[in-house]
Amino acid sequence: MQRARTDEAKDERRLSILMASLDEFYEKGFAAARMDDIARRAGLSKAAVYLYFKNKDALFTELLREISSPKLDYIDAFFGRDLSFEEAMNQFAEFLPTVILNSPMPKMLKVMIGESGGHPKLMREFRETVLDRVICAVRTFLERAEARGEIQLIDADLTARLILSPMPMNGMWRILFESDAEAQFDVSRMFKIHALYMIRALSPSGDLHAS
Repeated sequence: MQRARTDEAKDERRLSILMASLDEFYEKGFAAARMDDIARRAGLSKAAVYLYFKNKDALFTELLREISSPKLDYIDAFFGRDLSFEEAMNQFAEFLPTVILNSPMPKMLKVMIGESGGHPKLMREFRETVLDRVICAVRTFLERAEARGEIQLIDADLTARLILSPMPMNGMWRILFESDAEAQFDVSRMFKIHALYMIRALSPSGDLHAS
């Protein structure tokens, strides 16, 4: 196996290792996955894998960063834009199906759930670096929209979680029932309907009652 000599070749090799590790973690679980098998799936020697990642924990952490960082950067930028609440909900509803249907995020979600009991440190890092960041971006946007008089809120943090709640449900549904034709539904349409419900429910003319 030739050594990767250019930065581009090194990046390609690093990515191939990460994607191979995702498949191994997805199929076998983090604990059962072996660096030998990851190397074999990536078409590399075990020594080559260790040139990039010192151990399986480091590989897992970098995999999480590789998959989530582009989405996090997009979400931060998106909710930082000067959009009305209605515009933001409708446009966000167009983005979310791409995360479910065209990215490795559902696979990663399944791995995270499978390892949640045995790796509390990894789970805490996932919450702090991914989930909390997304919730914060949405919550801050909601507070700005409320200050402009566009929406009414009972609890900005819980509303942010409510807006995001279809993502994990759809991600797990896709993983669990991917081969079940009768279980399929129009994901894009579901997100659009969810956005419409949120727009109507949070409208200043709506009647919110909650304790």
